[in-house]
Amino acid sequence: MQSWSRRCEQRDTEALWKALSPDAQTFYRTELMGPRGVRATVALERAALGPDSMISPEVRKQKEAFLATLPENPEKMTPQDYHAWRLQLELTAENIANQTRLFGRENIETIEIEGERATVVLKHGETKRYSWFRHDGDWKFDVTPSMLRALEAARKGASGQ
Repeated sequence: MQSWSRRCEQRDTEALWKALSPDAQTFYRTELMGPRGVRATVALERAALGPDSMISPEVRKQKEAFLATLPENPEKMTPQDYHAWRLQLELTAENIANQTRLFGRENIETIEIEGERATVVLKHGETKRYSWFRHDGDWKFDVTPSMLRALEAARKGASGQ
């Protein structure tokens, strides 16, 4: 977790991508390329703004504002590119400082290791349980219901929904 924090401080999005579990990477892949993903959403919103569109000026402004919260060219992005784009929004100095405190040794209540899986329970924080698993010899963030909730909240914050 401390290594994760250092990677955040360095804004090393490539290392952060590699530290995600395959399930977490799949989450980003689906969020980008799934049937209701960012690529589909951007294409749909752009179509609604086309020259033959009959939407009101008010709705047009809303759609344009919404598009401004999404990547400009998601069709050219890989899931890793999309993850890096998302992190650029989230890796503010304040968020990094908060995460460093959150993942600091003094905030760890327990670490339970069972074979290739580990659960870290924090003393403080909105999400108190983080799951990790060893994949190819390295510890990776594991996608658990709590992590999915955190990723979903971050996605909604980034999209303004």
